[in-house]
Amino acid sequence: MHNDNVAMKLQELGMKQQESGKIDPKLVRDLNSDINGFSKNYSAMRGAADNLQALGKRNTPAAQLGMIFNYMKSLDPQSVVREGEQVQVKRTDGIFGTLGNYVSQLSNGKMLNNEQVQDLINTSKLMANTEGEKFNQQMDDYLSTYGDSLPSGLTKQLQSRKAKLYEDIQQPAQQQTQQATSGGQTFREGMTAKNPKTGQKIIYRNGQWQPM
Repeated sequence: MHNDNVAMKLQELGMKQQESGKIDPKLVRDLNSDINGFSKNYSAMRGAADNLQALGKRNTPAAQLGMIFNYMKSLDPQSVVREGEQVQVKRTDGIFGTLGNYVSQLSNGKMLNNEQVQDLINTSKLMANTEGEKFNQQMDDYLSTYGDSLPSGLTKQLQSRKAKLYEDIQQPAQQQTQQATSGGQTFREGMTAKNPKTGQKIIYRNGQWQPM
C-alpha cells in the first residue's frame, strides 16, 4: 500500500521538473523524511538483527539475555523494552514460551548453545529481510509510477534508499543434515571432493557443494 504523502510529493516533484526543469530541495528533504517514516519498521528490525549478531559473538549471560530482548524488538519493532515486555517473556505459549525458557535457562546458570544462538540471529535476519522486501516493493512501485517524470539523479537517490537484505542467513543444522543426505550418502560439513565434470576441487558448506 502506498504512503500518500510520498506519492503526492513524487507527483509534485515531477510536475515542477516539467514546468521549470528544477527540483525543489525542500520538497526532496520532505520526501526523504516521509520515506524514513514508512521504512521505520524495517530500520528497527534491521537494527535489532545487527545487535543480535554482535551480541552473539559475546559468550556471556548478559549478552545472551540482550539477544532475547533484541529478538523481542524484531517481533514488535516499534516497541521499547518495558516492564510489560519482560512479563511477556515469562508467558508459556508460542514464541514467548520459548523465549521464557531461554531466560529460565540463563537464570539457572546454563548458557544458550550455539544452535539456539544462531537460530535467534538467523530468524531475526529473516524477519528483517521480509520487512525489507515489502519496503523495496513499495519503492519499486513508486519508481515505476513516477520515475519517468523525475531527473535521473533523484531516481538513483531513491534507488539507493532501498533496503539492503542479508545474504548470510544460515540454514538450521537439522535442515542442513536433511539436505546433505542424498541417495543413501551423507555429505559432512567441510567434506572435499572434485567436480566430476571440471576436475575443480570443491567443498561442502552450508548444505551445498561450492568451489574452494
